[in-house]
Amino acid sequence: MNFYLEWKKCLHNIEENKKYIKRFLDKDEESLKVFKDGTTEELISVCKFLLEIPLSNLLYCIDEDRKCTSDMIIQYSNLNHALIDVPRVLKFSENPKTFSELGKIIIKAKEDGACKKYGENHAKVAQEVSMVQLERKGAFIVSNTAFGNFSVSLSEDNRTELVKRLMLRNEFIQKIIYLAKQGLVNYKEVAGEILKETTVNRRKSNVRQLMNLILKDNELSNHIVW
Repeated sequence: MNFYLEWKKCLHNIEENKKYIKRFLDKDEESLKVFKDGTTEELISVCKFLLEIPLSNLLYCIDEDRKCTSDMIIQYSNLNHALIDVPRVLKFSENPKTFSELGKIIIKAKEDGACKKYGENHAKVAQEVSMVQLERKGAFIVSNTAFGNFSVSLSEDNRTELVKRLMLRNEFIQKIIYLAKQGLVNYKEVAGEILKETTVNRRKSNVRQLMNLILKDNELSNHIVW
């Protein structure tokens, strides 16, 4: 029985349900398996289950501060390139792609350095929501997970709602939400403890876009100072 079937059995047990939510938010290895290599039937079931979990339930269980490193603060140029184009390109390609190959297909830049950085940033965002996996074979190789392939056929609304839930597993997003629950939180101050000032400013729009997506119509969004 997979993690999500076990979780489903505990939905009406407050304490057990909370334990499963926290394991999900902590990216417990058991919670990741179905995204990596689940069958279509399993993925349909898991996605349906997650969509039925109110986002507020997940937010409620973010009740501790997180230690973060720079790689936990997401960076990208175009969110749709990460969440739609990356898995689509990989699904319809014969082979996995390097960062450079992926970036070149998406933005068609001539400079290899620009393609590599673009591919890397957007692949890592897709990895954050379990759509791709990275493997080091000299260069990093990017390939779709089972969920990455499955995600290509999702409706826009379902993809968005799933991304909200999956992105809540990001440690820096959890940190901001936890601090917002305590009162006003200043993004620049929190990120400034981890990143250089110029990088703090570059990544602000990315973090803000994701927080606005997750906290749409939620009072916590008013507790974040950008």
